[in-house]
Amino acid sequence: MTGWKEIAPYVLAETGVAIRDGLVRVPYRLPDGTEHNAKLFAPGGRSWWERRGVEQVPFGLELVPPNTCSGRAFAKRCILFIVEGESDALAARQAFWPAGPIAVVLGIPGAGAWRPSWRTYLEPFPVAYVLGDGDGAGSGLNASVNRDAPWARPVRLPAGEDVRSILQQQGAVALEPYLFAADADARLRAAVALAPDLNTCAALLRGEAVAA
Repeated sequence: MTGWKEIAPYVLAETGVAIRDGLVRVPYRLPDGTEHNAKLFAPGGRSWWERRGVEQVPFGLELVPPNTCSGRAFAKRCILFIVEGESDALAARQAFWPAGPIAVVLGIPGAGAWRPSWRTYLEPFPVAYVLGDGDGAGSGLNASVNRDAPWARPVRLPAGEDVRSILQQQGAVALEPYLFAADADARLRAAVALAPDLNTCAALLRGEAVAA
């Protein structure tokens, strides 16, 4: 049995998503769990903010560990996934549910909604993937996040695909090749940035220890 956007009802319930007379209400929360705003979705696909003029925040901030010693230590054991939109975030939560608290998912409310100040939400996580949709806007989101958080790993999805379509049609394993490609790109960028010469760069890419 599935609910809105073919997302499992237990995921919708855990997030506080409510469906009434075909209207879907998706709450956005602050890190302390209090509700900040909500986005409403009509049956035809039109969406709008419940309260206009309120500063936007990423979807899923209640999942980010608190800025305490224990919270930061917890974040260092997690992988952060930054996706485009609420339904992608919910689909990713469902897919990564077996991984429990080691996977944290944030949804950006639109490809052009990224704010440089949101970098602070990424800082506790040593590994962060950004998965914009497989189109020009999604590539722009990847670039924007990577510009402000250079350690974030942009993931290039196939044209016309997004996180939800891949997860729901092919399963979580289907994302792995794109994540591995992002890892390889990150290693290449790090090797080029750190190596004083081509031989050292090649050694770093092979995973060999290099004398300081």
